[in-house]
Amino acid sequence: FWRLGIRTTSLSRFMGRHGGTGTVAKGCRLCNMGVAWPKALPSMPKKPHPLPSREELDSVWRYEPHTGEFFWKISPSYRIKAGSMAGAITSYGYVAITYNGTLYKAHRLAWRIFHGEDPGTQEVDHINRIRSDNRIKNLRLATRQQQSFNTKTRTDNKTGRKGVEFRAKYLEKPYYAIATEKGKKIILGTFSSFEEALVVREEYEQRKHGEFGSF
Repeated sequence: FWRLGIRTTSLSRFMGRHGGTGTVAKGCRLCNMGVAWPKALPSMPKKPHPLPSREELDSVWRYEPHTGEFFWKISPSYRIKAGSMAGAITSYGYVAITYNGTLYKAHRLAWRIFHGEDPGTQEVDHINRIRSDNRIKNLRLATRQQQSFNTKTRTDNKTGRKGVEFRAKYLEKPYYAIATEKGKKIILGTFSSFEEALVVREEYEQRKHGEFGSF
């Protein structure tokens, strides 16, 4: 469905009118395209599955490290031909691939194929925070805590930079450098200019979180 430009969220919504039985619904654009509906959507596992060996994965997919895309070397079903692109984008934004009845996150498969090691209990972090970007240069191993540091700027942030807030009622020093430690918000300082607050916030990120800090 991803190859048709359909996200799994849209798939879930449309499945309601099909009763989840794979039947054809009158007037459905996808049914008219000849798309067969599945009986149920697979869900992402809460804990990562142990990955097959590098040799097995390499025999099933061709991974392109410069683009992050996967292509089937085999034909896992009569609907999927060898050479076609593998994977679908989940409602969480990750690319996932089903193999032998198990749903795997593509970024973990990429790490296994390219580096030869199973990430195990570690996370595979997307450096640029785009979850569907599985280029090998965009992936790194991280703990769950380290991954939590690498988050996007809140949509309600008026400055456009994480950890720098603008509070108009404080005329002399309206820019606040903010951080969160152990669930509590702390003020690193108040400043008359955005640039001053940004410098302090970036120094804090670098000092506390190193390469996992996000600015």
